[in-house]
Amino acid sequence: MSLNPRFGLLGGWKSNWQLGYNFNTEGHLFHTGNKFELKNIKLEYAAEKILAEEYTIKIILPYGSENVKIKIGGHNYDTSSLEYTTSEGYLDFNGRPTYYIPNYQGILSNKNIEVEYDFNQSIVYEKLFILTIIVLAILGFAIFFKRFKLEAFEEVKNEWFTYC
Repeated sequence: MSLNPRFGLLGGWKSNWQLGYNFNTEGHLFHTGNKFELKNIKLEYAAEKILAEEYTIKIILPYGSENVKIKIGGHNYDTSSLEYTTSEGYLDFNGRPTYYIPNYQGILSNKNIEVEYDFNQSIVYEKLFILTIIVLAILGFAIFFKRFKLEAFEEVKNEWFTYC
């Protein structure tokens, strides 16, 4: 009989852990025309109590964001060198731009995250317009099939029973 510990002893514990949250942008999101700025974003979780060798920071912006500039703790990141993907959400047709800052080594507490981007506000109505067109098209097809008599679905009467 052999007994093995569930976790490795003397520092053998290795695990990946994810912390993600949405925050209220009131007091953080400023805009002038189509230029938006997220300022003074601090990780509200007790990041100074987390012992980690490296962090991966993921920033998800609204669909249609362009000319993105990311700054963490005074260090500017070139967005062309960052990993770029799109995140799909509820009723997203094209996905939202997502930037990854992998292998961030450093202390996250007392560092502000600032993001600047251009955003055309008329894109907000794009989803509403597309869904309205879809609903109206479905209603139009329903009216068409209900209103017009289609002979393909007409019942054929059996004349044999009429003579009996």
